Amino acid sequence: MADRSSGLPAVRAEDVWTVAQRVMHVVQDLARTEPQGEPQVRGGLARLDRLRDETKAQLVAATYERNRLDLRIADAVRAERELMRIAAPFAARGGEVSDLPPAVRTALRRAVRLSEDIAEWKEGLEEAEETVRLCRDLDAVVRKSRVDLERVLDSLARRFRAAETKSALARIADQLGAFDRAVRVDLAERVRDAEARAAAEHETALNDEDVQLRQLAAAGEDAAVEERLRRLRQDTD
Repeated sequence: MADRSSGLPAVRAEDVWTVAQRVMHVVQDLARTEPQGEPQVRGGLARLDRLRDETKAQLVAATYERNRLDLRIADAVRAERELMRIAAPFAARGGEVSDLPPAVRTALRRAVRLSEDIAEWKEGLEEAEETVRLCRDLDAVVRKSRVDLERVLDSLARRFRAAETKSALARIADQLGAFDRAVRVDLAERVRDAEARAAAEHETALNDEDVQLRQLAAAGEDAAVEERLRRLRQDTD
């Protein structure tokens, strides 16, 4: 859910995980190289730096999306409250929706639509916040990996045994493996949640289908307004 006017691409948790896989490949390539000489390690450092730049770009895009949605939700909540404030005196008088002045009916309909928009934006905000967290976690892993590779260079410069190099690469692989497992679990949970929501929405749609076929669109909208009016009257009692 990216803001097209910003020029920033949409970034999802899956995109961050893809970069994490590429970081893992860098480490695996180094671990398979025999022997691990200075040129190979420096090449690995350069690849890590490029991947870290990519992660930073993802973090910028995800942070922008999170802040944009946060502001949009805040504005919508204020607008919804203002619309309900305008409608409150008329709702307190009782009567049906059709008895309300046209401007008040319009305000209630707008409040209903804003409530639906806010719910959708909150889902996008949660995803953006999760993506920001993953970007920061991956950046921390890449930074730590880079430090370990620089130690490998020092080890090579001092002509340490190859076992020292393998140990450092193993530590990096362990860190990336832990990150990979955490992201896999997170993505699996999000897929299960999405499937559960879709199943619930499908079941609700089937239950409501017969009723909806007998109603006009305007009647459905008035029903939502009636509910909002009822809640408003409860609040003003």
